[in-house]
Amino acid sequence: MEFECICDDIKGGIRAALGTGTGEDQRRAVQGWIRTALTRYDEDWRALRQEEWNDDWLDTMDRVIDCYSHLMTDVAEVARDVIGEELNREIWNLASGMIESANILHMMGVEEPYLSRADGIASWAAALAQKLPERRETSAATAVQSGT
Repeated sequence: MEFECICDDIKGGIRAALGTGTGEDQRRAVQGWIRTALTRYDEDWRALRQEEWNDDWLDTMDRVIDCYSHLMTDVAEVARDVIGEELNREIWNLASGMIESANILHMMGVEEPYLSRADGIASWAAALAQKLPERRETSAATAVQSGT
């Protein structure tokens, strides 16, 4: 499985959202970027689960979880005042669950029930994403993504 980390795009979009607008518009924009990240994590995890389990699988799993767990903690840190305490706490808990799942898979092996726990974390991310507004493109966010 080819894995492409989207962290820089998400972080750039969140920085752009935090730098423009105020209040509710800013909150919705940041939440939209978080939704994109959570949805993509769930998709990437499910794609990984379809792959054969071998050393390459573990390496890819590490990259996927490292990317998204760090992204979630970074988002929780920089956007905490905008997204609110409840969502902030849930993002921290989700990131912690991602890391814990990776550690368990390394220590205990790539087998059930350890994979089921990691599947549950991906499902949690997907469910949380569904609670958040969809991301709408803004000129500032597009400029950040394109590097202009």
